[in-house]
Amino acid sequence: MARAIDLSIAAGLLSGSGPAVRPRFGLIREAVYGDLPGPRRGELHLRCGQHLLAVSADPQAVVAHAQAAARDGRAAEAAPIARQAAAALLAADPCAAARVITELRRSLPSNDVGLESTAGDIELLLRAQHDQAGLEAAGQTLARTDNPAARATLQALAAQALIALGRPGEARHQPGAARKLRPSVHLL
Repeated sequence: MARAIDLSIAAGLLSGSGPAVRPRFGLIREAVYGDLPGPRRGELHLRCGQHLLAVSADPQAVVAHAQAAARDGRAAEAAPIARQAAAALLAADPCAAARVITELRRSLPSNDVGLESTAGDIELLLRAQHDQAGLEAAGQTLARTDNPAARATLQALAAQALIALGRPGEARHQPGAARKLRPSVHLL
């Protein structure tokens, strides 16, 4: 395989070196990419995202592969990769991190998102100062859970979002929020 890649680079069909090679011309890329069935493309994007995450590559590159895997039917498997990449983006680009979480939540059916993931998503949104998005995520999840512990956690997060939005009066109406409210949210 390495010899074939070297020959392709020498012939000008591929550019780059080592593990980072790509078709030099868009038409070649589209021809090869277009011939891959969706499930296979999803699998390859998932594997690329996992590899890039493992080698601490640029989180934006990880996100691109996670999102492509999700588009190709692997959203549930791509979700943890996207969440880890969003957490890595948070310090340098909180808006991008919040966008990743918002897009991820749109791509997953609501019943595929567990409480731990939802709470982590909301915490990341709050840390990125996307308080309205965090409040909406908490509200959507509260509407579909009857578990008292889960409800308490979500109500506390909703209260944090309301306080951050300058609506502390509404936060007092979140039952159990006062006991669970923390001065700051810690992710990871």
